[in-house]
Amino acid sequence: MPPPAYPFAWPTPVDPPPLLAEVRRRSPVCPVTMPSGEVGYLVTRHEDARAVLADPAFSLAALWRPDGPRFAPGPRPSVGFSLAGLDPPEHTRVRGLVSRAFTVRRVEALRPAIQRIADELLDRVARAGPPADLVEGLCAPLPISVICQVLGVPPDAREDFRAWSDAITTVDPASPERWRDAWHELGGYLVRLIAAKREAPADDLLGMLIATLGERSPDFELATLAVQLLIAGNETTLNQLGAVIHVLLREPEVYAALCAAPELIPSAVEELLRLHPPNDPLLRAATRDLRIGDTLVPAGSGVLVDPAAANRDPAVFADPDRLDLRRAGE
Repeated sequence: MPPPAYPFAWPTPVDPPPLLAEVRRRSPVCPVTMPSGEVGYLVTRHEDARAVLADPAFSLAALWRPDGPRFAPGPRPSVGFSLAGLDPPEHTRVRGLVSRAFTVRRVEALRPAIQRIADELLDRVARAGPPADLVEGLCAPLPISVICQVLGVPPDAREDFRAWSDAITTVDPASPERWRDAWHELGGYLVRLIAAKREAPADDLLGMLIATLGERSPDFELATLAVQLLIAGNETTLNQLGAVIHVLLREPEVYAALCAAPELIPSAVEELLRLHPPNDPLLRAATRDLRIGDTLVPAGSGVLVDPAAANRDPAVFADPDRLDLRRAGE
């Protein structure tokens, strides 16, 4: 009998499959069939998830080799300078460069602009009147506006950036040319933008990377890194905002508690992220025969960490399926 198909069916966008808890209880490292048709090993316990993500023997870079495990069918772009294709110490070095744009000082300096964008979007939603589409009105335009501002993308290109990001993250097997065209157009635009910023340096993330890396990285490598930051900053934030708003609308008593005690917001954010992480699994490749708990994972196998399962592990979190606004602050 082949391993079960993964991902398992979610009953709602924010309620994880009951099968995840059953797998965690009965077979915490479970062979599954990925959409690509390959067999991978699903990790569902918190302790095992942390061990896999911290061990460089479970590699990101190996996923991009021609024989690397694949989660989904379809085209695979050249990874270039992307963080998604690097292992430590190179990953650590590049991440350190990028993180300079996200220091506490720089992020705090962005706060007024982000607040202004959010206020303008919500005012527009209110003026349109009910019913409101909060995804189109807030969740989609807010992160693309912010990440474009961080990267240094002119405002008149942001709608194009959103369309390219949507096409890249939504592969339609019936029209692969849309995916390829989006990569080509976005990459070409960024190469031209980076070349312009080499000529006229700017105080933004692209300008900072250019100044830091100098001539060591060609424009196409910096463009590939920028694409990764765009997708990470846009798609995941869009989905996360939608999930959190859905939960707060579904549980009005939680929303009321936050309004009554806004000092709970930091711990509430941590708790909402724990309960409702991005649905996508974190894939790694085993670079040699490795053991996770009692399970031997053969070299070359894909290893899938499911955050929704690990974050609800009762061995770590008491009453793990309950939303507790004070949990992270305790």
